[in-house]
Amino acid sequence: MSATSVEDLFQEIGREAMAAAGDDRAGKLLVYAEVERGGAEADVAYVNRRGDVQVVLGPGSLVDAVSALWRGWKEQRGKEQ
Repeated sequence: MSATSVEDLFQEIGREAMAAAGDDRAGKLLVYAEVERGGAEADVAYVNRRGDVQVVLGPGSLVDAVSALWRGWKEQRGKEQ
């Protein structure tokens, strides 16, 4: 996996997370993901305009991007974990 493809995947993950948060985001944003054989999950937590923390299930496109990053990372020698 090249540095460019890693950067592209991080950019895609960021775009998808921002879209999942929508216009209500007014503070920090966190993507929490778990990827295992046979499945993946990616959720987005963010601070909304009222200052509350919101958690939303990540859309399939976010899960796909996180999974692609995980698969690419595992392909790298010495980074199997």
